[in-house]
Amino acid sequence: MKRVFAPGRYANVTATMALVVALGGTSYAAITLPRNSVGSKQIRKDAVSSVKVRDRSLLARDFRAGQLPKGDTGAQGPQGPQGPQGPQGPKGDTGATGAAGATGARGPSDGFVSFRDGPVALPFSGTTFTTIASLNLPAGSFVIHGKTGITNNAGTGDTAARCRLVSPSGDFDEGLAGLEDVNIAGSADAGVIALAVGSTLASPGAVTLRCRNEGGGVTNARFIKLTAIQVATLSNVASP
Repeated sequence: MKRVFAPGRYANVTATMALVVALGGTSYAAITLPRNSVGSKQIRKDAVSSVKVRDRSLLARDFRAGQLPKGDTGAQGPQGPQGPQGPQGPKGDTGATGAAGATGARGPSDGFVSFRDGPVALPFSGTTFTTIASLNLPAGSFVIHGKTGITNNAGTGDTAARCRLVSPSGDFDEGLAGLEDVNIAGSADAGVIALAVGSTLASPGAVTLRCRNEGGGVTNARFIKLTAIQVATLSNVASP
């Protein structure tokens, strides 16, 4: 006897068989796949998304450079305690001695002075000088001044006095004063002789003031003074 299914019943049977096969195929695949048998070749491109990856299961090396954002810089921790003092280092070498400095400039000049108030009588002579004052000096260079007042005190007629300032080196200066008769009212019976010389002494010596009377009467020297100023350098040349 041949059984015939109605169209509606056949459709229900077909759907039921398809469901059984689908469920059975899934169960089969789950049961028959061995452990660790699924690799990168079995996973379809873009099949694994973020939601299917376990949180904190990936490492930084799993990402390309620049894919991960840079984290914030952590706050600086507290400063640790100061460590113990280290041992003292070896003593350094002694520095080289500096070169000697240049000789400094000469300080303030030295001054030498001698004086004689007088009166000192000048002997009459036409050739010979008499020393009336002297000043001792050390070796060095000097600017020297000599001065004396001359008076015609007695006798008749005019007279003259000649004086010479002489350095130990041989340098000298000379002057002459003419004096009128002291007995004539309003006569010029007094005068002054002032002399100067520059000299360099190789060794200590005395500078002298020497004078003579070259006329009649009594001639006196008064207020005699010798002054020497020591200098660092001296230029003593003839004037053009």
